[in-house]
Amino acid sequence: MVDTHGHVQHDIFAYSNGYGNERALVIFNNRYSHAAGWIKQSVGFRPHPDDPAPIRRTLSQGLGLGNRDWCLFTDLTTGFNYIRSASDLANRGLYLELGAYKHHVFSDFRSAPDDSAGDMARLAQYLGGRGVPDLDQALWEIKLEYVLEVFARLLSLLAFRGFITLVRTGLRSEADREAFYAVFETQLAEFISQSQKVVQRKLDPKSLNRWAEGQLRATIEFLGQDALQRLKDTKPGQRFLEAVEEETLDCSLRNDCGLKLFYSLLVMQGAFRVMDQRPARELFLERLREALETTGLEEAEAYDLSLLVQILTDDPATIVLALEDLAGLRTFLERPEVLQYLHCHWHSDVYWFVKERLLGLLYWMFAVTVLECGLSSDTKAVAYRRRLVRWSGTATRAVELAARSGFDFNRFLDLLRGQPTGD
Repeated sequence: MVDTHGHVQHDIFAYSNGYGNERALVIFNNRYSHAAGWIKQSVGFRPHPDDPAPIRRTLSQGLGLGNRDWCLFTDLTTGFNYIRSASDLANRGLYLELGAYKHHVFSDFRSAPDDSAGDMARLAQYLGGRGVPDLDQALWEIKLEYVLEVFARLLSLLAFRGFITLVRTGLRSEADREAFYAVFETQLAEFISQSQKVVQRKLDPKSLNRWAEGQLRATIEFLGQDALQRLKDTKPGQRFLEAVEEETLDCSLRNDCGLKLFYSLLVMQGAFRVMDQRPARELFLERLREALETTGLEEAEAYDLSLLVQILTDDPATIVLALEDLAGLRTFLERPEVLQYLHCHWHSDVYWFVKERLLGLLYWMFAVTVLECGLSSDTKAVAYRRRLVRWSGTATRAVELAARSGFDFNRFLDLLRGQPTGD
């Protein structure tokens, strides 16, 4: 290795070997200090014992690389993948930084031609020499950057404020309301347009826009008509709100936190309809956490709220099924993200959960289910009211069993299953 000043680093050992078309490169820092520099040329060696004089080869020659396109390789010690310009490797060598007594074992060297879009060049610039677990994933994230930028506009501070104001006051005139709807629909249309360039399936922008517009208007109408009071006006709703201690919840339809949650749900449902890959969902949720912090929430509050959004939007149909009966609820509560939201933890050989978290989760499961099913049903129909009684009964019974379990999660699950617990 030669450092940036041109000095040979004698404590850095680099060795290459191969079999057939496979090549490997091992680098080891044999000293107690940081090292950085370039590996380009080998020491003199004789390929055959009877060769008259030693020769030297470049790293590119030793690894069988050309000087065109891009070179991809993997560090077997970390599993990370790297990209380098083949011409840079041929002309300058491989730049590395190594901590004291650290090492790399590079293998799986392969060439990758650039395409007309210059994706490999963009990927190399984006990574700046660092390795990543998955180069295809990193390239996909690059393509997703502008999509995320447009998505962030849907979650701007002005958007949250506009939604809350619209629900609380109805805005001053129909023109103000339509202006808010128009901005939302324009930003959503741009999001769909950019997403079309990334997703592998054909989208129907008109259908998606109609769905989002209808959902936005119906949600605002539902909330603007005092959804909380509408729940209280039914005996099942009143019973349920008393069971979850609604007046003590930090985030409910009574406060701005609850409206932020509803707006977040609306945007995330739209985003997931457009792009439902798991990596995209994670990036959208990350942007949501950042956006919620701009609204005044603390970092921990924003994280908890985004986690709740994730739970409520991951598969909306499972929310309804979870409220149909205790068995369905038990299955739902065992999901990893739900355990995380409930703050489940071990202490004194007991797996505890936090009461307030369960009450909040059941509250929002019930509220979102009432909204979703209420938008597509006749709320005065007997069938809908029967379902409302059933959802309320499941959630209310769950609260009772949670108290009976002493907030021991495993005992709570046994009670939901109907098994005896010894009390």
